[in-house]
Amino acid sequence: MSPTRRALKLPLSQKLTWTLHGIDAKDSKSNSSEKGFTDSHETVSEAVTPKASAAISTSTAKLEKGTEAKISSISKPPDTPPTRRRRLIDALAAEKSIQSSPSPSSSQNHNIGGLDHVSNKEHKHARVERPSFRKEAPLRRAGSDSSVLERRRVKFTYSQSRSFIQASQESSAAESTDYPSLMDEIDEPIKRPPSPTPDEDDDDDDLKNKVAIRSVHELRRAGANNRSSDEVDDLLSRIGAPGSLASSMRRNGLCELASKLQKKEFMNQFRDHASRDNIAKGIRHEKDTISGFLLAAIFVIFLSAETAPHLLHQLTENRVGLWLSNLIMMQEDVTAIAAHKSANMSRAGRSALAGVKSALLEMDLWQGYKLQQLSPRTISLQLLSMLVRLLDPHDVRVLLDDTFASFSQLRSSFAKDDSRDEVDYALTILIMEAESNSTTPAEEPLMKIRQEMSDIAAFLQSTLQCWPRTRHNIDATLLKLAINTTNNETRAAALQTSQLMSSLVCCITSGFSSVQSAIQNSAFESNIYDELSLILGIMINVLEHCSDARTSIHADEIDKLVATWSESERSIETTSKLGIAYSYLAIILGYLYLGHTALPLPSGLVPAIQHFININKTVNNKTAELEHLVYSLTRLR
Repeated sequence: MSPTRRALKLPLSQKLTWTLHGIDAKDSKSNSSEKGFTDSHETVSEAVTPKASAAISTSTAKLEKGTEAKISSISKPPDTPPTRRRRLIDALAAEKSIQSSPSPSSSQNHNIGGLDHVSNKEHKHARVERPSFRKEAPLRRAGSDSSVLERRRVKFTYSQSRSFIQASQESSAAESTDYPSLMDEIDEPIKRPPSPTPDEDDDDDDLKNKVAIRSVHELRRAGANNRSSDEVDDLLSRIGAPGSLASSMRRNGLCELASKLQKKEFMNQFRDHASRDNIAKGIRHEKDTISGFLLAAIFVIFLSAETAPHLLHQLTENRVGLWLSNLIMMQEDVTAIAAHKSANMSRAGRSALAGVKSALLEMDLWQGYKLQQLSPRTISLQLLSMLVRLLDPHDVRVLLDDTFASFSQLRSSFAKDDSRDEVDYALTILIMEAESNSTTPAEEPLMKIRQEMSDIAAFLQSTLQCWPRTRHNIDATLLKLAINTTNNETRAAALQTSQLMSSLVCCITSGFSSVQSAIQNSAFESNIYDELSLILGIMINVLEHCSDARTSIHADEIDKLVATWSESERSIETTSKLGIAYSYLAIILGYLYLGHTALPLPSGLVPAIQHFININKTVNNKTAELEHLVYSLTRLR
């Protein structure tokens, strides 16, 4: 053991005695500038008197007690929380300072100073590094799992006060611990996965890019679509299915749906919704008049703006005609029906129903009629006319069979009364005309055919008496209906009455006169000319298929027609648009002369018919009837 270490182990009193009596003078070099505890005192001489020796002993004892008290006060831990264990670097620094001391005296003094310095330094670090107890445990736990440290850094909370000096000291102390690689791993940057190589397949990335939402606009749109889908689901769940009793929840849901369908955005959302067609399920079991009116309003609004084949199929599967047949019988205004006590409808419900009614009246659906009231009959007829035009012929036949009882009753009531100014009359004509276009004549009972043709004859007679009218669309629709229904003998026979034939003759003569005067005044109206052509076609069908109709016209009426036709030969070329109408008139005169063989045949009549045949041969070959007419007229000569 070195003298320095032996000196450290000796009691402090013995060290002081040696220093004062000069015992270790031979082992130390005299140096007047020694550092440490003895630097502030002068060197004590070897010749000391006994009295002085006793005084020195007394002072030495006092000094020993004071020094021990100072050292004990230094080594005594402060009244603070327990500090960390003494760091190895501090112990090594103290040992290095002791080894570098030149003499035992200086070593003693330096040791005292070193102990004081170490104690003060430990005390300082205990005061500064107090939060290190909280950090030590997580670090050691993290050291047990290095894979976790590779993915994340050590996190500090706001309860810990840190500084740059403290962090440097902690990093220096951690280098001498048993975990040399732990702090290195913590200080390393987070390892990120390597970038994909160009050889990887990009199909998965393309798929992710297609599915992922790339912008905030798409995110908003997706959220809006989800909200709208939930809104439609909520409405459909509230509407539910028809029941035996009227439901206020169902009525309110139908009112809300009919109101929202007025908006184009909601219309598109409802069109694209997967459960949209559920609204038509069980519709033939609907017995509530108000719910039925609202359902019809929803279908009218939707089908007037969109085409929905699946919805139409759902309606035909659920026999929509049976439900419409019940609504056709309801003629009272819907708001008046809702005001009845038996309707059991709240004030808010009646207000919502009135709003739906007002929205429907503002739509361009009513053929130019200005409506103030809207009944279940009117809305059901409007829906029926739309369905007849949209469905295929087979479904139209099923639909009309389901509504035949109520619709035929309504048609007969219009035929008896002059109801041409009512929108229900116009809708009835539209339904009949659409039926005549979409379906082929079926083998129906003769009584049914006669009843239908009798009503059509009444409609035609009423229209011809006031022709031309301002409502050209309804007049033209009725004339088309008459042409479509008079192309066979059974149906044409219903129009062979003398009154109707006389009305046709009067309309023909007045129509040609109106068209000629309009041409001369440069005010040609195509509507009147088109309707004149339809009237000529009706008369040709009746005279062609019914021989008795040829004799029902009087001779003076034939003379009027001949005079009208003779004017055309002098002023109008047969190739012009009006010339085709004069060719139709020539064909009518040909059939009339077959019924009145005693009358002289005009000289240019047969060549005019033959010329029309030659023109039609270039278009189609349907000229057999006209060729037979020419042959019959030639024999009359």
